[in-house]
Parts: sequence; structure tokens; C-alpha cells
Amino acid sequence: MANNEQDQPWRLRVLLEPKGFIKILEFILSVCMFATTAGYSDDLLYNLSCPTMPDERKIHIQYPFQLNTVKVPAGCTTTDDMYLGGDASGAAKFFVAIGVLAFLYVIAITAWYVFLEHKHLEWDLVPMVDFGIHCVFTFMFFIASCVWAAGVNEVKDHTDFDNMKADVLKDQCSGNQTCKLTEALSFASLNVSLLFGFLNVVVWGGNCWFVYKETSLFGNKRDTGNGATGPPDQKVEVPTNTI
Repeated sequence: MANNEQDQPWRLRVLLEPKGFIKILEFILSVCMFATTAGYSDDLLYNLSCPTMPDERKIHIQYPFQLNTVKVPAGCTTTDDMYLGGDASGAAKFFVAIGVLAFLYVIAITAWYVFLEHKHLEWDLVPMVDFGIHCVFTFMFFIASCVWAAGVNEVKDHTDFDNMKADVLKDQCSGNQTCKLTEALSFASLNVSLLFGFLNVVVWGGNCWFVYKETSLFGNKRDTGNGATGPPDQKVEVPTNTI
């Protein structure tokens, strides 16, 4: 049976095993993680009541959320362009980079398990490397998710219309000029991206156990435990009956 599996070009049955099935979950979660962040794009709309006529203004927000380069339209009487404050591009790029790297790694290691593992069963190094990389990615997902959570809060704070009127729009929304928000930004995509980020922590961390079971460390511990827990041999003296 083992020879038949080695002769086959692939072994799709591995995808039904925990180490393969969880790889599919990791693939989906990593894609959703960076897609919901890198694909974000929305407009904030507000009306500015100029003395002559009302004017609708638009502020466009998109990845990578370098807010200090986002232009705010000039007011009724001014021609100088203003810019929002804040810069969450570092957190966003780091979060997306971890998701993309995890996505590429899952493709590579799944290809190994499906097409090559059954032909090289003596290669114990690959499961060890897979276990180590899973531990690293679990930690990096946690760090990236925490950093991006702070980044999302920064984006929300600097694009809050009340905060904008007190800061970058204070000259436009004063005196006879009033500003009224008509369409706020939607942060559903960014909130979902955080959910996928922390789900990756749980899934990748849980998969560390199944990957660890494939390593030689697990076998050595199991063999050592089986051989060391037994009680030592004792000689039993058989009494002799004397008449």
C-alpha cells in the first residue's frame, strides 16, 4: 500500500487530515485578512454652505491610509488645500504583508504535503520547519492584529467629522459657513479585517499542535515516555516449602 502511494503523483487524502484541512482554513483566513484591508476605499461626503450656493465636498480614503497626504477641498473663500492628520500606513502595510506571506507559505507547504511528502517520508526536517514557521506566524499574526487595531482607531479618529470640524475644517465651518455631514465612512471592512487577523492567531496557534505531532520530537517523547514510565524489573522470590 505504501509503494502504491509513493508511485502516485499526488496524495489528496492529506487534505482530509487535520494538518491538511486546517491548511485550507489558513489559506482562506489569510486571503480575507489582507483583502479586506488592501481593498478598502470609501468617500466621506459633506455639504459646505457657501454664501453663494451650497457645495458638496468629498474626501477619499483608501489603503494604505496615509492620512496626512489626503487632500481636504478648499473652503468657500480660501484656495489653499488642507490635509488630514495621522498616518496609519505602517500598521496597514505590516498587517497586509503578514497576510500575504502566510498566504504564499500555505500554498507552498500544502503543495509539499500533497505532491512530495509521500515520496520523501524520511525527510524529518520539513515537519520541523513547518512547526517552527507556524509558531512564528502565530506570534506575528498577534502582533500585526494588535498594531492594526491601533491603526484602525487612528483612522476612525482622524476621519471623525466632529474632530475634522474642530481641526482641519475649523476655518471652513465657522461664521456664516456651516458644514453638514451627508455620508460618513463605513469601517465594516476594517472591522472585519481585525476579526480575520485574530482568527488567524487562533487557527495557526491551534494547528501548531497538529504540525508538532508530525515532527520527530513528538515521536521521541512518546517513545521515551513509553519506555521510561514502566516499573523496574523486580525479582520475585518463590518460597520453598520445607518438610
